[in-house]
Amino acid sequence: MDVVKGTATNSKRWYKVVKAPPGEEVDWLSPITSSYTLCATKTGKVVCWDVQTDRCLAEWSPGERWELWKCRVEFEEKTVYFTMAKVIVPRNDDSRLMEFVLMRLRFFDGNTGESADTLPRFEHVTEFKTKGVVMNVFLLDPIARLLSAFIYANGTNTICLYALLDWDKPEYIFIDTGIEC
Repeated sequence: MDVVKGTATNSKRWYKVVKAPPGEEVDWLSPITSSYTLCATKTGKVVCWDVQTDRCLAEWSPGERWELWKCRVEFEEKTVYFTMAKVIVPRNDDSRLMEFVLMRLRFFDGNTGESADTLPRFEHVTEFKTKGVVMNVFLLDPIARLLSAFIYANGTNTICLYALLDWDKPEYIFIDTGIEC
C-alpha cells in the first residue's frame, strides 16, 4: 500500500465525505447513527441525511431560521428528539424571551404497522417559552416527557433551573438555585 500525504492509495478511506443538502449551508450537524445524521441549515431547515447514499430522507422546514440546540436518540423507540430555539426578544438580561420547539424524527422498521420502507418522519411534540439567558437544554427522559434547562438570571447573577415535568402539560417549575456565576 502506498501512502501519499497521509492518505492511502488503492484502499478505502477511513472517512466519508458527506455533501450538504443542495443549495444549503450547514449550520449544525449531529450524527444520530453511523448511517444517519441530523443537519440544521442556515435557512432553518432540519434534514435527516443518509450518510451511505448521500441523500435526504426527511426534511422539516419551519419557514424561518431556528437553531438546533439539543438532540437525543432513543434507540428502543427508533426516534430522535431534538429542540429548536429562537430568540424573540434579543437582550442579554432577564428580559430576553426565547421560544423552543421540541420535535421528533421517527424511523420505521415494519413492526409498528408501517412498512419497513417508510421514510423517517418529523413530528411536532410541543413548544414552550423561557425568560432569561438560556445556557443549556436537557432532554432528560423523552419517554417520561421530562425536559429541563439552565437559565442565567442576570439580576441575581445566579443559575436557575427550568423544568417541564410533563411536556404535554402547560406547567413548569422554575428554581433559582442561588449558585452564582
